[in-house]
Amino acid sequence: MIIGLGALGYSVLETLSRTPTISEWVKIIAADVDEDRGLRKVNLAVAIADKLGLHPDVEFAGMNLLNVDSSAETLRKYSPDLVFQSATLQSWWVIEYLPEDEQILDGGLGHLFPNVKNLTLDHLTYREYTGLRDNKRTDEYPKGQEIYEGCICSQKDEPNFVVESSPGGFIGVDINGWDPMASPFPLVGSDMSETEVIGNIYESPELLKAGQ
Repeated sequence: MIIGLGALGYSVLETLSRTPTISEWVKIIAADVDEDRGLRKVNLAVAIADKLGLHPDVEFAGMNLLNVDSSAETLRKYSPDLVFQSATLQSWWVIEYLPEDEQILDGGLGHLFPNVKNLTLDHLTYREYTGLRDNKRTDEYPKGQEIYEGCICSQKDEPNFVVESSPGGFIGVDINGWDPMASPFPLVGSDMSETEVIGNIYESPELLKAGQ
């Protein structure tokens, strides 16, 4: 999977698409937040490969790394063996549009590091689906919101809990004095009729502090 189809990501996509030992045997998932641009770049890479007599298996996937739940679902759907993350919060060439006295060039490409680091997949984390849903019934979640590892859930007349993965299956951990090893209870077989997902530990860590 290639995430981010800018200058770097597209170059990698095009190279892989026209490499016979890869394009004929490996499925390539090309993901980008901009679906129109992404689809055009995928089509271009496939067209170039076709001219060379190659027929790569390339599929486009819309993906916004700032949306943890959606990104986790996309990763779960494709379960890639390898992820090449080239998305960034700011393109390298943007600095050239600043006044010369405001350009930071002495550090080479160092100024770009924070813009890439914030979107790395180890920061985002691959979240496992529990197979359970909460009690929401909305247009967005007509059958309830899916409950993933790392979700923070509320339940009537009980403390909020965090969903964790354990060798024996998924467990709920009391958010008060939160500790992954403290007072766990199994989710499988538990009554989810009064449980609601209110956030997750990645996008809303303040809920952990609120529970302490």
